[in-house]
Amino acid sequence: LVEYGDFQCPACRSAFPLLKEVKEKYQDDLTFIFRNNPITQIHPNAKVASAAAEAAGLQDKFWEMHDILYNQQNVWANASIDDRQAFFIDMAKEIEVPDIDKFKADMKSKKITDKINFDLALARKDGVTATPTIFFNGERLESDVWADIDKLSTLIEDTVK
Repeated sequence: LVEYGDFQCPACRSAFPLLKEVKEKYQDDLTFIFRNNPITQIHPNAKVASAAAEAAGLQDKFWEMHDILYNQQNVWANASIDDRQAFFIDMAKEIEVPDIDKFKADMKSKKITDKINFDLALARKDGVTATPTIFFNGERLESDVWADIDKLSTLIEDTVK
């Protein structure tokens, strides 16, 4: 299951609890991949949020940062350029990222920028124009499927069998 998401996107925030439930329910049978697709034209803090998640991921805290970014989206989404870094550093501390100095440096690193650009290139290749966009086994799912826990569970279970 692949999600192309934008951490500042309200629709992605709405989809987050359902996708988290699916991820936990099928953790032994399903690989869940999050691809960054920050739509910076309308979400100016999205790319920096992606960088925070990826920087946390370099210290094995991607999913924890992923979750806190969505859970606290209303806190940081409208932060100014001057303030947003502080929000992400505070979140990193809250989820106990081991090395905060490394986290800060990694957020600005070429490695993280390259990872986000790679995800964006995959989104373009896959024809992604909005977030969230969900794929299952390479097939794009319509929102009436992925947004319905019963339909999505049936699809997964029919494939896993």
